[in-house]
Amino acid sequence: MAMNIFFSIGERAGMIGLLAALADGHMATGVVSYGDTGAEIAKLLYFPVYRSLGEAEEKMSGDLFLSVHGREIVPRETLGRFRYGGINVHPCYYDFPGANPIRRWSHAHRNKTERELEVVAHTMTAKIDRGVPLAREYCVLDPGESEEKIYNSIYPLYAKVIIRALRKVGQ
Repeated sequence: MAMNIFFSIGERAGMIGLLAALADGHMATGVVSYGDTGAEIAKLLYFPVYRSLGEAEEKMSGDLFLSVHGREIVPRETLGRFRYGGINVHPCYYDFPGANPIRRWSHAHRNKTERELEVVAHTMTAKIDRGVPLAREYCVLDPGESEEKIYNSIYPLYAKVIIRALRKVGQ
């Protein structure tokens, strides 16, 4: 089922989330973009673009709120406007909820020979990064990789978990 989605996106992972959802047949009702490139792409696609949740507050609508590297806490009242609530996509969901999970994960795993990393799409709740997991993907990384290389390795996982989570919600 195609849904009308309101997006909150960071730069690269957020754009992957937006484009994956669109490719899967969903529509954007608006985009809060925390980066210039994401805002530019959303504008090229004729979606309303905002720089903060506060700026978009009165205009938010749709079936679902999707946050992919969004940088603001979404109030419960805001999520209540959406038929299916919200989904957040997060790397290192179980071990490192909150900000900068890759940096914290990388530091904690720096002396291990094999490192498994996950990307999870989960429901948004009043407790930050503690919703019900809807989809997850894993990859194994070599020790000592830079934060940039780690992100480049996991970007495809974002597309997979977003598509799977949206299909699960839309059933």
